[in-house]
Amino acid sequence: MTGLALRDTDQDAGEKGAKLKWAPKTWRPIYDQMIIMHIMGSKQTDIAEKLERTVVNVNNVLNCPQAQLIIKLLRDNVLKDAQATIGENIEASASKAAERMRAYIHDDGAYEKNPGAMVDRGLKILSAMGHTKTGEGSGHGINVGGNAFFVDGDGMDKLVKALEDSKRAALMHGEVGSGDILGTYTDMK
Repeated sequence: MTGLALRDTDQDAGEKGAKLKWAPKTWRPIYDQMIIMHIMGSKQTDIAEKLERTVVNVNNVLNCPQAQLIIKLLRDNVLKDAQATIGENIEASASKAAERMRAYIHDDGAYEKNPGAMVDRGLKILSAMGHTKTGEGSGHGINVGGNAFFVDGDGMDKLVKALEDSKRAALMHGEVGSGDILGTYTDMK
């Protein structure tokens, strides 16, 4: 192994304890192989074994200033490429997910097998698109664009009781006739 000793400190060469850092006299293609294997995640012991070098030689090459510069440039390029494609990959994945959701929602066979799951997924899609209001103020149901209101069993019982109480109060005050409550109830079971 031939190499040129470079100063790693600003101490004089004759001063005791001066650290010397190894650097190659000429750059060889095998050093590039070491760097590539290192960047790909190989351990220095594996690199040394595969390239029939010593671990010390691999360590010296990977820690020399030239190799450190190459490693930094390669990692920066890989990172830049990865960041450039992340947006494209997410957009492609979202598009594919939308296609699959559309196909699933329009699949009458899937609806026949499990209509509750289909309604649940449809409501989640409406919610994600901002067409539903849930949470505070909505009680036990989901308001779909002001056109429909889905409630669970407990919410439906409370709603029917409230409507009956309201009708009874209105009859006591003579405000409405004895007609039925308007609207329909459909059990989704």
